[in-house]
Amino acid sequence: MKQTMRFKSVLIMADRTGALSFDIANAHDHVLNGGPGDFLMNRSWIASFFISLMAIIPLSALIYGIITIGLNVDINQILGWFIISCVLAFLMLLAMVGTPASVRRIKWELVIKERGAGNWKIIDDSAWENFTRMIRLVEERKKREKEELEKQKVKQPSWPAR
Repeated sequence: MKQTMRFKSVLIMADRTGALSFDIANAHDHVLNGGPGDFLMNRSWIASFFISLMAIIPLSALIYGIITIGLNVDINQILGWFIISCVLAFLMLLAMVGTPASVRRIKWELVIKERGAGNWKIIDDSAWENFTRMIRLVEERKKREKEELEKQKVKQPSWPAR
């Protein structure tokens, strides 16, 4: 059950002013053919495991305290269901956190392997049109602001008024 993902990588560069810009002219297409083994054997699951664990443990302790102290319920009667619900909540959170992290990591590793180390922006093919449109709008706005600034310089003298 292999799945194909198509995306593009764009180099992020710093301008002379220190602002970040994208080198869209040198964008590179990538095709990733991966299966469940690639997805599950990714090392991003380690961080996702600990993040999920750090979120579920305090939440479980809080719910346990509310059940035993606040509701005066005998925990021995519901301990089995409580443990099962905590484990299921942990697994759901692990899947919610780990899946996007694993996909991002697989894409990142492919870009580094094909293009080398660098500061890369990874964009899915479905979002590429919107990304280029936004970059074009930013460039047009910067050009318009530069022209307005030049017009103001022409109107005002370069020496201070007395």
